Amino acid sequence: MKFKSIIFALPLILNSNVFAKNLVNIDDFPQWFKDSVQRSIEIEQTSKIKIKPFNVNSEMLGDAKLISDEEGTWYYQVDIGTASPVECYVFSEFDGTSNSLYSVVDYSLSGVETLNKKSLSGKFNYAIDGGVIENTPYMLLDTLYTLGEGDEKISGIIKAVSAQTSDSLQMCLHNETGYSKAFFRVFESFVKAFLVNEEKPEFFEVVYQMTLNEMPIGFAREQYVVDAEGDISIKQTSAMLVPVDASSVSRSDDASTSWGRADGSLINGTKYTIENGVMSSNFSISSKEGKWHVEGELQGKAVTKTLIHDTWLQSDYGYYIDSKSLLESQDKSKEFHMWLPEADPTSAIKVVMTKIENDPKANLEFDMGPLKLKSLSDKNGVLKRGVVQQGALEIQMKSVFVKGLPRLQ
Repeated sequence: MKFKSIIFALPLILNSNVFAKNLVNIDDFPQWFKDSVQRSIEIEQTSKIKIKPFNVNSEMLGDAKLISDEEGTWYYQVDIGTASPVECYVFSEFDGTSNSLYSVVDYSLSGVETLNKKSLSGKFNYAIDGGVIENTPYMLLDTLYTLGEGDEKISGIIKAVSAQTSDSLQMCLHNETGYSKAFFRVFESFVKAFLVNEEKPEFFEVVYQMTLNEMPIGFAREQYVVDAEGDISIKQTSAMLVPVDASSVSRSDDASTSWGRADGSLINGTKYTIENGVMSSNFSISSKEGKWHVEGELQGKAVTKTLIHDTWLQSDYGYYIDSKSLLESQDKSKEFHMWLPEADPTSAIKVVMTKIENDPKANLEFDMGPLKLKSLSDKNGVLKRGVVQQGALEIQMKSVFVKGLPRLQ
């Protein structure tokens, strides 16, 4: 289950000054700014976009015009009736939902400086949010900026949202204060244009949302596909955006692909993590001659290791098998070993799953040393909601999209 990636990412934010839901109090701003933030517009016009490599041939809101198509990047300007157009991008190569979003916003701020011939004098995290569009999770990052000094100072807000569909990343930005609902509707229609003809071979898919102090900070997505031989392909992605202070954000993206058997055992897998724009780890695990072999890099240093543990390793699909089995049995707990490269890529980590009785908020607890998850799971082992704990820090989790069942029919 994807919570293992989430909880081992927690040290990134342990010392962060995480804000509440509203990152900026606009009551402290002049009335003209508060009025501009509330501006809205209704969009009736639609236009068709076509991107052959991703089988896109569908309508989106606004008058969209393809400005450039170079080196795996498509750039659109979308007229929605405001002074500035919405800018939408498609990337075939990207660092992840959160890292790429931050990078493009940072690049756009440089463009704002050039356009206005003024230097950036202030940058603030205005809003961070996330959710799902159909089965697709998205991350939102709005940035308040100021240019120049004294009487020459000007300010604005860059609204930005990103989402990954299949093998591409969609992102839209709008450098104009207000029109937030209209902007998001444009982005939503942009993403849906990619979903119309997207293949959906998964027999089970789930998206979990993470929140901290009631603020969405990330997601985890799992997709399970069975092949002709009965083995299971497990594709997982996760992303986190966490404010560190008033102007900076910690970013983390990871992606993994693994294969497991119908009995829940692991066959092989790969996993990489990008933190704050840098590839922090990239590993693979495979079984050869009865031994588990790990190869990869950790913070730029090569790692090659044969695990001491040479028997069964649990796959993420196996987690659901054991969760369901424990909930249905008279047993109090189960133990198994998993390969968790976020914790230690050179070891097999012991996981203890314990049934919780007579608690309306939780029925399963997972113990991995200093890290614990208490979850309320349904009869199939799918988490409805839960709390990840490391010391005094708590991350709330809940499922926001579920398709199918985590078992072969």
